[in-house]
Amino acid sequence: MTEIILIAISLSMDAFAVSVSSASCSSKLRYRTCLTAAFMFGFFQFFMPLIGYGLSAFLQQFIEFIIHWIAFGLLAFIGGKMFMDALSELHGKKPEEKTDISDMKTLIILAIATSIDALMVGVSFSALNAPVFSSSVIIGIITFLICVCGFIFGKKLSDAFGIYAEFAGSAVLILIGIKVVLEHYQIL
Repeated sequence: MTEIILIAISLSMDAFAVSVSSASCSSKLRYRTCLTAAFMFGFFQFFMPLIGYGLSAFLQQFIEFIIHWIAFGLLAFIGGKMFMDALSELHGKKPEEKTDISDMKTLIILAIATSIDALMVGVSFSALNAPVFSSSVIIGIITFLICVCGFIFGKKLSDAFGIYAEFAGSAVLILIGIKVVLEHYQIL
């Protein structure tokens, strides 16, 4: 049980960072949006180990080869868009369509990108014959709770630092994407 809790906490750190950065980039973030986003992050952290467990024998080679690049691409795209939105605002221009966590498409992309490592944990659970469902439930609940805290903290950053929190938030997303690739190649 202790191992699963530690795994859950470590898996939720990317989602926590995205929660903080998303909240810091949104000046009008509602509690309902925060809870919805935290739920989505928790749900994908719950669901991905189940997928990894089920597909482990079939897709293990493919998953290990390409999945980190998918996560990097998604995070870099969203982070880059957020950076450009903040840059436009800094120069007095309103971005046409600002990146926002309340947009379901953006939220799902971020939830998938931050739960890629949970997919690989599911593959590991399969190799170890570990109890995947109960472990996944714990992972999902802990991720949800940690993300709620991340949104609260990010909102406080936004209130204190304004546009500069948006730049920092976009940089965090891009850095998480780079971290995923570097960890895959065991550089970190």
